[in-house]
Amino acid sequence: NTFSDDINAVAQQWRANAVITGQAFRPLNGRELAQVPTIQGECRPGWMMDAAGRLVIAKTFPDATDQRNQISREAIVARLGHAVDFAVPPSLIWEQAAPHTPTRYASVSYRAFPNSRDLGALEGELAKNILARDKDFAFSHAFNTWVMRSDCRSYNYVADVAAASIPQPPVAYIDWGRSLQYYGKIGKGAGPLFRGHMSASILNDLMFADRYRVAAVKQALQSDATLYERIQQVPDSTINESVDAVPQHLMTRPGPQALKDTLRYRRDNIRQLTLRGAGLE
Repeated sequence: NTFSDDINAVAQQWRANAVITGQAFRPLNGRELAQVPTIQGECRPGWMMDAAGRLVIAKTFPDATDQRNQISREAIVARLGHAVDFAVPPSLIWEQAAPHTPTRYASVSYRAFPNSRDLGALEGELAKNILARDKDFAFSHAFNTWVMRSDCRSYNYVADVAAASIPQPPVAYIDWGRSLQYYGKIGKGAGPLFRGHMSASILNDLMFADRYRVAAVKQALQSDATLYERIQQVPDSTINESVDAVPQHLMTRPGPQALKDTLRYRRDNIRQLTLRGAGLE
């Protein structure tokens, strides 16, 4: 399995309990901060620590903006990823103690690996090794398509650098706040909210200079029907449970029922939609 036993146990626990309240996490002190990398982003991510001394990343948004929907999206996608055994770090919604502060809710997730680095920061041969050998890389395009990921860049893929010398260095898939958004009608008429370079596929990303291996991934998407089975076999009940796990008032666009209907439609048509998103149909 991609993650440590510790993280896998958390994923199982958080799948059933998507919301946590109270003083569950604390900020790092100065000495602890000096030992972790600086992180930035529009969601104002910051390092915190749980009661067991494990590092987590907390992302916060002002309650007054529609961006708080990203908190629920992170939690839903983590549960869908867990359901299909895909390497999305566990995520939950943290309702902080002060109910009237501008950052009452936060999205909290564990770091995928202690030595994680995003693909955009890795040198050519290592990136090519991951692209060619990671067994989940091709599947990631189907999963991205299913959940309508609209912000998919090389830095959304992180590798375990400590294990990078082995033939299949573990890779995890992070930052799902800009998913589960679409334009048009529910179901057949639904499409990703953004297009172009912000799309469900990074197969045309210029960082991957070895086009032959990119072509091999595209070939797998076209010829390997088993890539889609993990999604096709997800029952309606799992989709419903993943959406219903988050508070409805944090889901304003789309609403819960519309999202369930669209995820079911995209599950049932995942191969066609994936090939279309990768420019193969």
